[in-house]
Amino acid sequence: MIESLSYSDEVWLPIHVTKPSIPAQLPGNYALCWSMVHARYKSGKEMNQRMHMVFHFNDNDKIDRVTQYIDRVPINNAQVK
Repeated sequence: MIESLSYSDEVWLPIHVTKPSIPAQLPGNYALCWSMVHARYKSGKEMNQRMHMVFHFNDNDKIDRVTQYIDRVPINNAQVK
């Protein structure tokens, strides 16, 4: 389905959360990432959009949770119907 996939313009921000503002959020260390994602599909269509990812690190500095925010509309439009 995907012919090529690349990322550009990455921005990283480390943060430490001591008091989560919502119940689903964990306290601890996070790395936030914003980037552009570029996909070319075998259909010949392309999709370019901004993506946001959140990485949570456990007490052993291992990533134990990843959340990705991306708009599905451009992806669906670029796929073969």
